[in-house]
Amino acid sequence: MASTSAKILVNIDSIIQDVPRTYLTADIAEAGTAFTVRSNREFAANDLVLVGEIGTERAEILTVSSITSDDTVTTGATVFPHDSGDPMYLVQWNRIELSHATTATGSKTLLTVSGGSPASSLGSGLIAIRPEQHNTVYFDDEYSSGFYFARFSNSVTGDFSDYTDAIPYTGIPTNTLGHAMQYALKRNNLT
Repeated sequence: MASTSAKILVNIDSIIQDVPRTYLTADIAEAGTAFTVRSNREFAANDLVLVGEIGTERAEILTVSSITSDDTVTTGATVFPHDSGDPMYLVQWNRIELSHATTATGSKTLLTVSGGSPASSLGSGLIAIRPEQHNTVYFDDEYSSGFYFARFSNSVTGDFSDYTDAIPYTGIPTNTLGHAMQYALKRNNLT
């Protein structure tokens, strides 16, 4: 990572606001695929689910492969074990697309995320959401001025959220609410 890297920080807490959730009613081991839940009425094949709470070590986003009976959700293999009582959220996003423009209103160009940190193999401009942290962070060494933009992405449906406001390469101006929030997160060791 170059010493002139720009830090792009995207808070992901919004992906679980006002979304359906259920709770696990049985433990599931690492590499497990069949979750026993209170109810699976809100879930369907090809949905994205977040198992666990954002900001916890074992939180992960999985794709639903099938729904069986009234209390089973089958997904790809888990990376972590999960406990009975853990939440399962229906989420719309599992990736973040990062772009750059020379001006706040200029044409956007996708970042070449394979060169920054962490490197990504998801495709041009795409990094995975890291649900074990409240903020997904990317260090870009491709540009040294201008503005960054981020938007959420769904790898299954191909859908995208709206773009963020322009984020200056130099960081969020000190006279903004965004700067105050970033300062508070840093001071409390949450970034």
